[in-house]
Amino acid sequence: MLEADEQIEELIEHKNYLPFRLEDWLRIPIYLFVIGLGIFILINEGVSIGFIFIIPIMIVSLYLSVYKLLKRWVETKQVEYIITDRRLIIHNKKKNKVEHSFKFSDFPCMTLRENAYNYGYIILGEPAPLIVTNTYLLRISRGINIRDHDLVIENLPNVRKVYNRLRGKTGRSAKSYT
Repeated sequence: MLEADEQIEELIEHKNYLPFRLEDWLRIPIYLFVIGLGIFILINEGVSIGFIFIIPIMIVSLYLSVYKLLKRWVETKQVEYIITDRRLIIHNKKKNKVEHSFKFSDFPCMTLRENAYNYGYIILGEPAPLIVTNTYLLRISRGINIRDHDLVIENLPNVRKVYNRLRGKTGRSAKSYT
């Protein structure tokens, strides 16, 4: 896992809480509204029309709201974040495998997201936008992006301290949304 003469400087502490992100506070109520609307339609209109149209929409909404959040939580519990003198290592403890390794000389951009209690997460790479605009055959549509960010260091107490430490190692400034 470590290169020759590489030293571990810090294991980044992260909590095993359910990893809510800012986007989840908008996405989950919308999905739950769709599920509730589907249940209302099933109760009032009957089962025949529901199986054809409503049930698939409810299943997709349930997947997008609950399953993705639980999957993120399980993945967060399995990883550890290691700062060495040369790089950041994202190590999967369950598989005993390095999932990602970023040398500080070629580090991706970082985006900080912090709540009022100094907990938060750091997005590595470009953050996924919350609202997306698509153009298809002269038709413009807008909607909520259902894609998660690619790489995130989740559930960090004192996230700003970790962010500043990584920023100092890379020698770059980065975006910060609090």
